[in-house]
Parts: sequence; structure tokens; C-alpha cells
Amino acid sequence: MEHYNPNLAELPNHKHYPACRGRKKAIEDNCQVLFMFTLGAGLIFGLLTLFGIRFSVISWLPMLLGERNDLLPFFVQLLTIIFIVVLSGLNCGKHKFCGVILLGIYAFMAVFGFINTKDNLADYITCSLGALGVVCSIVSVKDYTDWKQLVETEGFPHFDIKVTESNENPNYQPQHTGAGASPNMSPVTPAVPLQFTGQDVELDMPELPSLSQIKAYRSKSDSDAEFVQEDGKYCCISESPIKII
Repeated sequence: MEHYNPNLAELPNHKHYPACRGRKKAIEDNCQVLFMFTLGAGLIFGLLTLFGIRFSVISWLPMLLGERNDLLPFFVQLLTIIFIVVLSGLNCGKHKFCGVILLGIYAFMAVFGFINTKDNLADYITCSLGALGVVCSIVSVKDYTDWKQLVETEGFPHFDIKVTESNENPNYQPQHTGAGASPNMSPVTPAVPLQFTGQDVELDMPELPSLSQIKAYRSKSDSDAEFVQEDGKYCCISESPIKII
């Protein structure tokens, strides 16, 4: 079963990574949906098996081993149901061909369940679950072939440029973490105040006047310029004796 998807073809400079990563995620999502459905269907078949009910396809082998009330056919039917659920679980991993097997099983259940509904009313359930299973697993064939192509494509399984560069340069050592580098942070050297200006603070900035000088200056009557607004509010504007550079 060979199929080539041109959308997943390798491109220079890892340009095929986004398409391959998206397709890989879609396949994994399809496998999860199929697993959840198969698990639910397996629970339904398992509960009905406890009441001795038989179904088309699932009960073919147990029918050859004895009557429905016998112990051996009962356990064989349960094992058959568990086997189908295990197939869906393996399909979520590397064994994507299990999804193709499940598609065949669900197709048989839908067809033969429909044929045998007149003789066995329980096969209405077989036919219904089989049809739903076909819907969930119909993409399994294409997923399987695309997965085989993805496995052989450069960059699998991550399709991530950073991971690829790391794998291509295993001996690369980031800066400040190589041999001889200290694991501890270097102590911070205290900076001289205003060192970044390149100027001498004491020479360029005069001393501020003392509080007494400011009060003496404020006591002078000519230091205040009165301003009265039209509404009668009072405002006093003073010139500060402090020179700011």
C-alpha cells in the first residue's frame, strides 16, 4: 500500500516542516477519535456480553467453541472485544496499520450486522456501531500511508528547526556555559555616581544654599510678585534662589 503525498515532500531550508507538523498532528487527532469511539463501543459490547448476547463478527469464533451459556465462548468473546480496543490503542502509537484493520472490522460489522438483523435483534447495535466505526476510521488508510512518508521525511518526529539544529550540532556549547565558566553569577561592581556622564559632580554642581539663607531670601519684600485673579483668588509667585543645572 504505497501512496506519495506531494504536500509532504522535503524542501530546502526545512520549508516542509510546517506542512509535515500539521499533517502529523491531524493524524494523531484522528487516532485519538478512533480510540475513544472504540473504547466506548467495547464497553457496550462487553456489558451486553455479560448477559450472554452474541453479535455478528465479534461472536463468530465463540460460536464455534460452544453455546452462549458456556464459559469458554464467553471469555473468548470478551477477549475479542479487548483485542479490538487494544488495536485502537496501538493505532495511537507507531502501528498505524492497526487503523486499517479496524476499518475492515467495522465494515464487516456494519454489513453482516445489517444482514443478520432479522435473525438477531442485537445486531441492530452491531450494524449501528459498525457504521459509526467506519465513519471514524475511513481516514485510516490515508493516515497510514502519509504516516509512512512522514517517518522517512527529514525532521521526523518533531519537525522543529531548533531541535534539528541541536541534533546537527551536538558539540555546540552556548556562551558562558563552556569549560572553565563559573556556575555562579559574577558579583555586581558598584558604579560610581554619575560615572556615565564623565563629569565631576563636585565641580559642576554648586552647593545648595542652606535653609537659613532661603528663609532670609524669602523675607525680602521684593522677592514676591503678587498676582490677583479676577475672581479674587490670591496667588504668590516666588523666584527660587536655587540654581538648577
